[in-house]
Amino acid sequence: GVAERALPAWLALSMSYRDAHSFESRRTQALAIRAKHPDRIPVIVEKRPRDATLPLIDKKKFLVPADLTVGQFVYVIRKVPAHTHTRRCGVRVVPARPLRRSARWPLLHRRPSLCVSQRIALKPEQAIFLFVSKGTLPPTVATCQAVYDSHKDEDGFLYMTYSGENTFGTV
Repeated sequence: GVAERALPAWLALSMSYRDAHSFESRRTQALAIRAKHPDRIPVIVEKRPRDATLPLIDKKKFLVPADLTVGQFVYVIRKVPAHTHTRRCGVRVVPARPLRRSARWPLLHRRPSLCVSQRIALKPEQAIFLFVSKGTLPPTVATCQAVYDSHKDEDGFLYMTYSGENTFGTV
């Protein structure tokens, strides 16, 4: 990976998280996150490289409640009006305290009075599919904990890619 230093935001969003950070750094971060937040799953969400239908997401790193379903997480990363989102699942994204200055982890909180910020600008008719290791499409009713247990990487993160087309798995 690239030497561990703060990368410009535009470069950090365009590079793969694995390319931008060494295995040791990622492993250390994942262990620290799981120790500090045992009820959260560290997730890296990146655009599928060859997908031309969807824009880049504004954040790659998320701390997701273990009991949140994949379907609810998809809803969180879409552009959703705040009042609609909080009435449906009561989850919002807020900046967490960074482990180091350049790292910012949004935490997902369950509070009905709070709202989600925009993650990715999608039209209502645009579909988004989340995939895990080897292009597997996880069930929307599966909890993030179940997906993490079966698909986490050796470094301790759950890597998800998103696409506007269901090209890897079946619905």
